[in-house]
Amino acid sequence: MWCPTRIYINDLPLATDFFSLLFADDTTFQLSGNDLNDLFLKANLELKKAADWFSTNKLTLNVKKQQISSANPSDMNGQNNAD
Repeated sequence: MWCPTRIYINDLPLATDFFSLLFADDTTFQLSGNDLNDLFLKANLELKKAADWFSTNKLTLNVKKQQISSANPSDMNGQNNAD
């Protein structure tokens, strides 16, 4: 079945420097770096670009579904700290 949204969404990854994962009507943006402050600034800049892209393409974001998470590889050393 033809879906007009597919025409728009396929160029979303070109609109920002995020690594973009697209599945059905869900989008995940990923960004990595060494400095948390720099990542925060970069993420906000890229989110502004994404918001502009959505607005230009007359699409909306579901603000209630948005979330941010962070991971530090040094915290994922495979040790169980539950003892």
